[in-house]
Amino acid sequence: MWSLCFLCRATGRLDEAIAYGEQSVAIARAAELHDQVAQTLNDLSFHYLGRGRTAEGFAALEEAGRLWRQVGNLP
Repeated sequence: MWSLCFLCRATGRLDEAIAYGEQSVAIARAAELHDQVAQTLNDLSFHYLGRGRTAEGFAALEEAGRLWRQVGNLP
């Protein structure tokens, strides 16, 4: 799903990219892959912002940052 998210974004299909990204987040959450959830949320934030969905974009960034701090994935 994450790869399809990127493919759709690269071809200008942001709505599909968002749908695939949200599916990817749901799968990663179910598998408790916190780093993957964070990575996908980070990517999704740009898609949301590109569609003017500012609140969702910033919420995704905030959650991604929190998850990365939890797993110790810091810059």
